[in-house]
Amino acid sequence: MSIPLPAIISGAASLLTSPVPTATVSNPDPTDSKSFVICCTHDIPTEDLLVLQSYGKVKSYKHDIHANISPATMDFSYLFLDFRSEKDRLYFQQQVLPLGLAYHVVFYKYSFESDMGVSYESQFSTFPSEQATKSAYDALLLTPPIASPSCVKDLFLAVAKCGAH
Repeated sequence: MSIPLPAIISGAASLLTSPVPTATVSNPDPTDSKSFVICCTHDIPTEDLLVLQSYGKVKSYKHDIHANISPATMDFSYLFLDFRSEKDRLYFQQQVLPLGLAYHVVFYKYSFESDMGVSYESQFSTFPSEQATKSAYDALLLTPPIASPSCVKDLFLAVAKCGAH
């Protein structure tokens, strides 16, 4: 004997039989033609600068020269903004952020530093090693490194969390 179900229950039953859509992970595409804006909080080692120069045109923001120039009019593959300088941070806020996804924005920082409240495609404390092609190197720039486990850091965070309560 079959008992007719109310519309709400039969609608819920159809949800159970329909396939659940899987969430897609959006990975940045290093093969696109976007240039990189590399925000940094300390000096870039000379050997890493040489590697970047071998893949394309590298520019460092200079306020006296680039203050009122949109990055869209500058010719670069890699543009460095030194976040130790207030003028560089202001340029980033006024000229780079409004352009949204026009550039790959990555953050070169010490591992213990915060992200300064901005979302980056990748954050790293060491540049990738030299690769055979620019696209392979760019893919590594966009791949966030996996942090190694740290018992001391975890213990410190646990104690700090307990102390906050």
